[in-house]
Amino acid sequence: IQYPTLVFEAYEDLKSLSKKMDEDKSRSLILGPGWKKGAEEFLWPQNPDKSFVIDGGWLQPQMLQVTKDFAARCVITPHTGELNRLLGDAKHCKWNAVNRLLESWGGVVIAKGHDTLIGQGATRRWLTTWNSSSLAVAGSGDILSGVLAAFMAHGFPPQQASCLAVDAHRRLASNHPVCI
Repeated sequence: IQYPTLVFEAYEDLKSLSKKMDEDKSRSLILGPGWKKGAEEFLWPQNPDKSFVIDGGWLQPQMLQVTKDFAARCVITPHTGELNRLLGDAKHCKWNAVNRLLESWGGVVIAKGHDTLIGQGATRRWLTTWNSSSLAVAGSGDILSGVLAAFMAHGFPPQQASCLAVDAHRRLASNHPVCI
């Protein structure tokens, strides 16, 4: 069995990252954790053959427009504050916010929180109501992004990878709450 390699690389500028994406052979990439700058200047490959996990600083309204053509290979993982940034009024109802995102963008949405909601397409929704305060800490969403990208690198479709990653993340937190 051949296992995909997990590589962490930090980029200070978008030109370096854009170039790397054109050359990179990875099956999935995580964009956003720890990114404080805008992603407006990023040059996406014309037809990326990768799956993307988009989180953190990359969750901007303009990112949804840029990725719309290949949204079927993308998963976004916003928490309530990032949903609010994307839509302006997501604080009121996570379910409606996810529906609005999916209507306008597509792809898969993992709306993180004590009631994590996974959505794809017009009708597919999965809800986990298990909650733990150990997941309400900075960096726990980055762990979810890594687990998700690993499942996608193994060839799982974004929706299936999302359900598996959310469950694995939940189990990790319940078995090792101090670690997260």
